Amino acid sequence: MPELLPSSLLDDQDASWTPPLVLFLIAAALHAALGLVIRHTPIMGALQAWLALIIGIFVAWKGNLRSITCICAYLAGSELMWRMSKVPIFWEFGKGAIIIILLSVILRKSLFMRGGVAPLYFLLLIPSALLTMANVQLEWARQEISGNMAGPLLLMIAVWVYRNARWNSRDLTLIGLFIIVPLITASVVGVNNIATTEIKFGTQSNFGASGGFGPNQVSTGLSLGAFTCFLLLCLSPGNANPVFMAVMAAGMIGFTAHSAITFSRGGLYSLAAGLFGAFWFLLATPRARLRLVLGMVAFVVIGGFYVLPRMDRFTQGQLMYRITDTEPTGRFLLMKSEWDMFTRFPLLGVGPGKTILLVQGYEVAKVAGHTEYTRLLAEHGIFGLGALLLMGVMALQNFFRQRNAPGRAICVGLMLWSAMTMMHAATRLAMTCFIFGLASALFVADKPDAPPPEKKKT
Repeated sequence: MPELLPSSLLDDQDASWTPPLVLFLIAAALHAALGLVIRHTPIMGALQAWLALIIGIFVAWKGNLRSITCICAYLAGSELMWRMSKVPIFWEFGKGAIIIILLSVILRKSLFMRGGVAPLYFLLLIPSALLTMANVQLEWARQEISGNMAGPLLLMIAVWVYRNARWNSRDLTLIGLFIIVPLITASVVGVNNIATTEIKFGTQSNFGASGGFGPNQVSTGLSLGAFTCFLLLCLSPGNANPVFMAVMAAGMIGFTAHSAITFSRGGLYSLAAGLFGAFWFLLATPRARLRLVLGMVAFVVIGGFYVLPRMDRFTQGQLMYRITDTEPTGRFLLMKSEWDMFTRFPLLGVGPGKTILLVQGYEVAKVAGHTEYTRLLAEHGIFGLGALLLMGVMALQNFFRQRNAPGRAICVGLMLWSAMTMMHAATRLAMTCFIFGLASALFVADKPDAPPPEKKKT
């Protein structure tokens, strides 16, 4: 097996490391205020985006992999806020920025022949892109190819890099905090919109509770915040501050509640999938077991018996109806139409983005695909099927290379969160593909704390 990249230059020196609680709280407060500033002055969001990219490129050539990944995690978490506030950057900026940074890592670390099957996964999707450029305007084709291919490209690059990486609980904690902090901005904007505007709740996804943006994407981003808090609650270093644990538990409840009140159930499904995948392996982890039990008790008691009833009353009983509604949505009809396109054009499919032009005859709304699996089949044909099979191969490789229960919990939890998100939000958000890539890393057990030095006899 090729030598894995160390996550940090300090692996042998920081055994007494503890989560930076004070710095996290300061960063969270600053980003809460930043969210409101960007909401009213979108150009500030553009400055934030470009500054993060510039710092990321610099760190990619000078820093260690943990620092690089923290910047990429920050970019993935920030993308949602930029879209909510109509920040004047191109739509796929988040994905493009992470791709540029991780490509720099491949060049710097000479990982050219260490991508596994990830490069083949993306290469299979290229032939169909030529179909999109046929009989349509070039600018429309460019936008559709960019929108539908940027996600798979990011997934390939992320897997390529992180299958050569290893993490410990300190790395996991820092990376997780860099995901959570920018998601706080999106949540603050949504909560502020709920508090300052009159919102009518019905039986459909609610744009008002989502800060005026797509509820599906907002719900998805908030669910990642909740799942990240859950992982940090259970798997942060053993000497973590109890206050830090309490903050993570509160964050899990808060993100989940906001995800639910968007009335888009996709985020809750993704969160449930991640929790289910990680739960069984965390039970086999002595350090995490007690935290897991206490965290789930707090989540059920506080969230289920205090927060949820009040939210349901606030929405005049519509929230519980929405959560418990099992009626299929238009997404199932869209999936059926994409499957039919695959059977009609099995070789190359119809081309990336072209399903939106062909769904009119299937009695469904004229919208782009929401399910990555049927989208790949409809738009890429048999090559899309090959790409799906390779995604399964990568997932199995990620699981079987883990050497301990915490590693399996992280790997399976992240992959199931990403896989479920692809069921209802395709690869619209950078975080979906980036998280799948992170699951490719090897999680190693923390080194035991070094014994105190013996005192010299005088």
